[in-house]
Amino acid sequence: MSYLNLTSNELFEELEKPRMPQEMYEYFYFVFNAVQHNEQLMAEARLKKGGFKKFLEEFFPLYCYSQSSYCNTGSKLNIILGNQGYDAVSVNLEGIETFFEITSFINGEQQYKNAIELNRDGISSLNFLSNEIIEEYKDGIIANLERKGLKDYTGVNLILVVDTSLHFEVLNIGSLNFIKAIISIIEKMNFSFKEIYLLHEVGNTKDNIEEHFHRIK
Repeated sequence: MSYLNLTSNELFEELEKPRMPQEMYEYFYFVFNAVQHNEQLMAEARLKKGGFKKFLEEFFPLYCYSQSSYCNTGSKLNIILGNQGYDAVSVNLEGIETFFEITSFINGEQQYKNAIELNRDGISSLNFLSNEIIEEYKDGIIANLERKGLKDYTGVNLILVVDTSLHFEVLNIGSLNFIKAIISIIEKMNFSFKEIYLLHEVGNTKDNIEEHFHRIK
């Protein structure tokens, strides 16, 4: 297949289509391969322009869930655009629906600066790490969760995405202790969510989803 003339609009025409796990896999890699072979799409993906924002922030976490051992292989899953109180739904073979809220704490300014440098120079030199930066990132994650805790999500599952790739892995530093600390805090918090999952994004999570997708409670 030639990806050179594809536009992002064409990529995401059926972003909300319900898909079984194998179809989720096929669609994810259709988009992934298109981005790898099309410089314009790569630039837009780094900047999260257009449909890439929803694809990266909502479809990808749902895709990871669909490929994990927690998902029934006969289910159909899709993200739902809008303000309905949840971001995605899974429907099993009996027609029972499971709803998902997908959330993350994102340093948009830092991500944007990294994307600009990558698009311009092919490399980013903006990342550095300190105890202060680690604490600020952790505080941002927890503050985001505390806001979720104020809402009624009865019957809804949470997928929390914690992306350490720009804080740790880009500098070849392990982030497992950071994730363990986040999980320990979450286990002590009160939520109305039915189940809580954590997706640990390390930059190549797609290659080993089971290792990076955790059920917390």
